[in-house]
Amino acid sequence: MSGLKAVIIDDEKRNRVALKEMVESFCEGVKIIGLAENVLEGVDLIKSKKPDLIFLDIEMPQHSGFNLIEHFDTIDFDIVFTTAYEQYAIRAFKSGATGYLLKPINIDELIEVVEKIKIKNTSNVFTITSETDQDVLPSKSSRVIFPTQKEFNFVKPYDILYLNSSEKLTTIYLKNGAELTTSKPLNACLEMLQDFPLVRINRNNVINLKYISEYKKGDAVLVLENKKELSIGRFYKEDVNKLIGYFIK
Repeated sequence: MSGLKAVIIDDEKRNRVALKEMVESFCEGVKIIGLAENVLEGVDLIKSKKPDLIFLDIEMPQHSGFNLIEHFDTIDFDIVFTTAYEQYAIRAFKSGATGYLLKPINIDELIEVVEKIKIKNTSNVFTITSETDQDVLPSKSSRVIFPTQKEFNFVKPYDILYLNSSEKLTTIYLKNGAELTTSKPLNACLEMLQDFPLVRINRNNVINLKYISEYKKGDAVLVLENKKELSIGRFYKEDVNKLIGYFIK
């Protein structure tokens, strides 16, 4: 893969400069393309520079590093939190962080987390029939933020088996068996996921085409890899048939 573009967001200049030097000296293939001293500057920097990776301080004046995620509907970059406080670790990973570095930053730990990001971003997501189409698909590292009552959750769309709506809530079922209920309605979720191979099959369900294990065409029923069976609504059959024919070998 080509090199990673990274930005550093930290309210203390000496921390920004020190981390920049460490990354450029010890993390091959990573280029620091910008520095910011607060969350709002960081948001502008991310939107203009479009980095692959951000090193993000947590405790900063006015806005916490955790507030930065609220400014993005889709997270298509990796986040490594940098902080002097161990108590934020659990919250950091619940927020979808790829890494967590305690200050003063250990060089070996920095190298390790960067190498993990490189490996993750170069692994394949799924195979489709056209190499040309594969080139235009979003990367595996793309993530979408779904709010719940207590927190924001980062979800990789390729890990979604299907979504189910109930009243004004949507439950997201992941391929590892986990479930997440968000306050966003199904229509809003589908709009957020429009760049991924997910399709609405009836009024209440959206599925990931890559995790269909069986199509009972006569019954208009799709069976997913977790054995869940979902019926195709009659108004959705034509579109579903076309898409299944395209994505499923």
